[in-house]
Amino acid sequence: MESMFALDLAHSVLAAELDLAIIAEPSESPHLTVVQLASVPLCVAMQADHPAAKRRSVSIEEFGDVGWMIFPRKAHPAI
Repeated sequence: MESMFALDLAHSVLAAELDLAIIAEPSESPHLTVVQLASVPLCVAMQADHPAAKRRSVSIEEFGDVGWMIFPRKAHPAI
């Protein structure tokens, strides 16, 4: 088993270096077959005293003025 960035995993499958890869939201490719294994929500981590912390669901718009830490494109292109 190996851990790599999503793009590197897909490339390794295309190059026949790996037989398969488990990737969250892989980029579409006509040369790969994608089978969904699970569906999970995207979550946000926040301080317990944040106004949205007690809610079960929020929208991105509700965090308009909050500084974000997001995935680098190479780590997760879809997000």
